[in-house]
Amino acid sequence: MLRVGVIGVGSFGRAHVRIYSELHKEERVELVGVHDINEELAKAVANLHGTRALPLEELLSSVDAVSVVVPTSKHADVAVPILERGISALVEKPIADSVPRAREIIEAAKRGNSVLMVGHILRFHPVILQLRKILGKLGRLVSLGAERIGPFSERIRDVSVVLDLGVHDIDIFNMFYGGAPRSVRASGGSYMHPYGKMDAITALFDYGSGRGAVLNTNWLAYRKVRRLRLTGIHGHADADYIHNRIEVFLPESEMQLVAGGKEPLRAEIEAFVEAVEARSRPPVTGEEGLEALAAALAAEMSASEGREVQLGEVLQD
Repeated sequence: MLRVGVIGVGSFGRAHVRIYSELHKEERVELVGVHDINEELAKAVANLHGTRALPLEELLSSVDAVSVVVPTSKHADVAVPILERGISALVEKPIADSVPRAREIIEAAKRGNSVLMVGHILRFHPVILQLRKILGKLGRLVSLGAERIGPFSERIRDVSVVLDLGVHDIDIFNMFYGGAPRSVRASGGSYMHPYGKMDAITALFDYGSGRGAVLNTNWLAYRKVRRLRLTGIHGHADADYIHNRIEVFLPESEMQLVAGGKEPLRAEIEAFVEAVEARSRPPVTGEEGLEALAAALAAEMSASEGREVQLGEVLQD
């Protein structure tokens, strides 16, 4: 049975612990324990889920795989030594806060022959799974659009809105188009963020061959909105992630779908566990995480410098 642990038990780390605890009860994995720099928090979370709060080295000496759910700026510091010693890791998105640090994580996984998966949870959302099933009806995709807005969360201190929220949609753009964009032009700024990070951005990504994607994301809205539009040469689909609804518009028909299925985080963690057990390619690789990060950083750079940014400029870092 796969032995697992969670490093970082803040708000989302606790969700990882909950899922692993459920899998432990189902005898799918053995939840060895959790670790956090806040020892009292780690103990409280461990007690809630019937596991142990352990010092980091003690945890790592007893597991085959971990979820790394620490602040983005700390991902590489935590993940690199873990992966190098042969322990597989599910690293929350974005993979890191810079291209060089992302590459450190990817190379560490190669050196340790470890499974590295990046937690781009939207790939496991019922809406995305349903859209993938009906994608053929839309024909060749030529335009994608996403709106991801809502109020600011105090827990986000180390990255901008495009790295925290927008990277979700950038990864979905990349998935549907089969690769990263060539360039991006964006506008945005820091308007209300208490730590000076960019809290609003609108970006146009150029995927070549006439294909584009528009992202609107901010922490300024008072109501959460999570929407996606796919336009192909034969039809288009409008999706609402919050209500799990999809409207499909074709030349001679319309469809309204309600997407159902597993909790996305559970589906993601199950996929990670299966990849580690089978020593197989995970659904979201480190390289795919790097592509999403690079596009998000290019959008940041474009908004800051007021010019179009080629993805290659960012990947050269």
